[in-house]
Amino acid sequence: MKPIKQFLDSSISFRRLINYGFGILVVISQCSCFKQFYQTNTVHSVTAPMLEKLDSSQKLFIVHTSINAFSLKNVNINSEMISGDRHFSNSKYDDLLNPQGEKGNKMSKAERAICLSEVHLYTNSSFDGKSHIDLAIDSIYRIDVYSKDQEAIRKSRVESIVGIGVGVGAIVVLGVLVANSMSNMLWTY
Repeated sequence: MKPIKQFLDSSISFRRLINYGFGILVVISQCSCFKQFYQTNTVHSVTAPMLEKLDSSQKLFIVHTSINAFSLKNVNINSEMISGDRHFSNSKYDDLLNPQGEKGNKMSKAERAICLSEVHLYTNSSFDGKSHIDLAIDSIYRIDVYSKDQEAIRKSRVESIVGIGVGVGAIVVLGVLVANSMSNMLWTY
């Protein structure tokens, strides 16, 4: 009777160990796996052909002033000016307006499509109360054209795969050790 009780006690602890191991694996896999990143590609000189190329690529222009940021709709570009209708940006993408650095900025998979279509124009000009914006190209002191940060994405993938592999390996090793100890316990009684 004593060996059966010990077997049942060790079996329950084995199940508990597997459950804890599976829980740890789930936590590891959900925490930081396969993140998406973007880079800003900051340039401090802007030309009309550059803006025309971005406009023909269906990019969304976001103008940053010292007071606020807004997007431009119905964009027209000539050699000296970019103009369009002022449109307030969707607030759910506000975290993309102020990236932490040039590289390694996190974005969610839901934000990816809008993030990679954004072009940010920075100016000291003021457009208070205007619904139609005329912005001189030479007053733009910075432009950010967001794109995928392949290096950061690749690093995240490697870390995720290694983390999951180590977690699974640890669970398998623990399972083998527990099964081996249970086997030894049964044969000794």
